[in-house]
Amino acid sequence: MTIIALLVAVASLAPAVQQPPAPAPPLMQEPQTLLLWPNGAPGAQGNEDRDKPAITVYMPPNTTGPMTAVIVAILRRGTLATMPRWMRELAGLPTGRVLDALVVAPLSATFTLISLSTRLELIVLRLLSPMTVPIGARVLLKVPPTNPVTMTPREAQARYGYANPAQAHLDLRDKQARRVHGDRVAPSDEGLIESEPLLGSMA
Repeated sequence: MTIIALLVAVASLAPAVQQPPAPAPPLMQEPQTLLLWPNGAPGAQGNEDRDKPAITVYMPPNTTGPMTAVIVAILRRGTLATMPRWMRELAGLPTGRVLDALVVAPLSATFTLISLSTRLELIVLRLLSPMTVPIGARVLLKVPPTNPVTMTPREAQARYGYANPAQAHLDLRDKQARRVHGDRVAPSDEGLIESEPLLGSMA
């Protein structure tokens, strides 16, 4: 009787054991509309849709599965092929010349074709680097900058009244040096406290 009960229990558990796992949900099913200026476009005259420049990114229905793994492997190999051979050998990465050539040629042709379509470039950018879409999309769509003036760090420091970092806070440096080397005490947090409005609270 005990054996029969055990067989019945095992049989009842079999369907649950054999049941395949639920498929992974797709990364993104619906098109995503991204505002180029989330806080309001420069020169906007109102708050209607026409005053809100945006792009719509259309994603494939499912970005999981074996095909994704193949694409990732090809892109990884193509990235390695751009690295100097000595650097790859130093890091213990594969350095086969034949495989490099087999991967680089189709990748180069593919990216050349993608570059002919801004929409395709946006889709690929969203797939490979989604966090950079708000910035990269403006470049791809040739959105003019709010301020076209560019400056070197030194020019910006001179314009906005900031000292060269090598010459900044000389008095504070001397004071801290006297505390540490003269008084033999720990440096104060004076400089850090002064920077809190820019860098955030230390708490």
